[in-house]
Amino acid sequence: MKNQHDHSIQHEYLIGFMLLLLMVVGGSALWAWQTTKPHANSTTNSSQFDNSSLSQVPPRIVSPSKEQVNVSHPARKLVPKVQPAAIQLQPQTYWVKVEGTKIVLVPQLVTVQDKASREVALKAALDNMLNSPQTNNLSTTIPAGTKLLGLQITPTGVDVNLSGEFASGGGTSSMVYRVAQVLYTASSLEPNAKVFISVDGKLLDENYPLGGEGITLKSPLTRKEFTEDFSIER
Repeated sequence: MKNQHDHSIQHEYLIGFMLLLLMVVGGSALWAWQTTKPHANSTTNSSQFDNSSLSQVPPRIVSPSKEQVNVSHPARKLVPKVQPAAIQLQPQTYWVKVEGTKIVLVPQLVTVQDKASREVALKAALDNMLNSPQTNNLSTTIPAGTKLLGLQITPTGVDVNLSGEFASGGGTSSMVYRVAQVLYTASSLEPNAKVFISVDGKLLDENYPLGGEGITLKSPLTRKEFTEDFSIER
């Protein structure tokens, strides 16, 4: 009886020990599983950390590409430049004509070459006046042998230099109209031009009258003033 009772007690101890061992092992396993299991709060915090960290990172600015871009343009049609047509100068020679008791100035066109300069055109008109023969209707008051020594266009006007014959002979009326012929001819390209008339290089003005004691002229001369001063008909 004693042996059976001892065996029963040992058997109960053995079962209790096994149960205790199972409890210890099971508790250890449960603790290990809980420590390794991800928690919802932990995930949320991690996500929040990641987002806040990303928001604090400055955005990376991408520089534009430095590669050259070829842009094609539509072809332009080349239009040749049109040069303005050269203006044909039309200088005039002024003659005198007797109409009853009046003497009037009469213009006559002078043909010059294309593209001739203004100086060339005026020289041609004055040479025509000095060298052309008189006609029945038109005449001149300029003394024979008068030559054009020079003509120059300057910013201040037209300078005309005549030989000494221009100041010789004739009365007051002849001198007035010979000056008028030169003045109007020299200003035929520009009626308002100022004209300086010289004889052998001496400027005709208040200090050097035409023909010694002839007529005293203003310098420079203009058509408007000369016509008013000497009552020229034209």
